[in-house]
Amino acid sequence: MRQFTPLQNTRLDVDDFIAKRPLFTDEEWLDLLAEIFAELRRRNFQTHVNAWVDMGDMTGRNQDAIKKTAAGMLKLLYPHRTVEELRETEIAPIIEFAVEMRRRTTDQLAQVLPAEFSNIDYSYKLQRSV
Repeated sequence: MRQFTPLQNTRLDVDDFIAKRPLFTDEEWLDLLAEIFAELRRRNFQTHVNAWVDMGDMTGRNQDAIKKTAAGMLKLLYPHRTVEELRETEIAPIIEFAVEMRRRTTDQLAQVLPAEFSNIDYSYKLQRSV
């Protein structure tokens, strides 16, 4: 059996991936998927979140985490939508998911540092500002 060496790279070089893919699989559809993900990395979906969500008095650290999670989910679920085309029924569950993931993270951090990570405000308003 050949030794499996995973490709671990934060910046995907599509040509390099295509050249190395035969080392771990013969599935050619992965080439197309890699090109799609490489293209999506270049697109900024945080503008979508900024246009729809008012985070109020939430800390900058929490805002960043929620925006990045929501932007990533938007890239995967609605890569074809512009800010203007995005509907409230599409973004609302994504924002709820991102807030819940951040809440779970800070709940775990509160186990270590309760003074710093307790009584955190996660309130936000969903409103289209475009």
